[in-house]
Amino acid sequence: KNTRKILFNVDEILIKPGIFQKSFNNAKSIKNLIIWEFSKLNINFLTKNFIKDNIKFVPFCLTYDNFELNKTKSIDVLFYGKLNNKRLDLYNKLLDKNINAVFEKSLSGKKKDELLSKTKIAIVVSRFDTEKYKIISNDLCRLSYLVDNNIFTITEYCNENELYEGITILTEYNNFLATIEECLKLSDKERYEIAVLNKENYYKKYNMKNIITKEYIDKLIKNN
Repeated sequence: KNTRKILFNVDEILIKPGIFQKSFNNAKSIKNLIIWEFSKLNINFLTKNFIKDNIKFVPFCLTYDNFELNKTKSIDVLFYGKLNNKRLDLYNKLLDKNINAVFEKSLSGKKKDELLSKTKIAIVVSRFDTEKYKIISNDLCRLSYLVDNNIFTITEYCNENELYEGITILTEYNNFLATIEECLKLSDKERYEIAVLNKENYYKKYNMKNIITKEYIDKLIKNN
């Protein structure tokens, strides 16, 4: 309330712009308003329709916990978030194939790290209905946490696949099951080596020091 800062979650702005209209109209009058966003599609929409200045592309999760990976991988597939129909359908298909899949509706902190540490494959399934909505933004915020901890990942295609390239295995939603089955044939060592390479590629692709520069931080401090 008294920090002079406002945090917006604009994940759904492309499909439900109306719910943001009043908030962003009010936000325009705020001095030194800053928005950090990991979707370039969302940024383009924001600059065209709401706010033109002080929006920065920040393709990573802002809170990181580094944890040790468990040598024993007891979970084949892990994913988490809101349990919508498409995620539930995939979850049931995994169970039908006798794949040890774990889905958690709300997963954070120590419990999330404990489950991830013993997971063979973490999957990133967009919560948006790809049949209903034709423009789907990325989920780099969720993915970056996994990549940073050397977790082997498979991620659903979106309209920003170029932002995912080199840092995860990409698949169409309808091909998720087949992709998972193929990747489960790999050894733990092979998946780990791919995950390590993905992390290296991620930091080459998105160098935090170049995105959030000292000059940029100094300017923020000065203006606030």
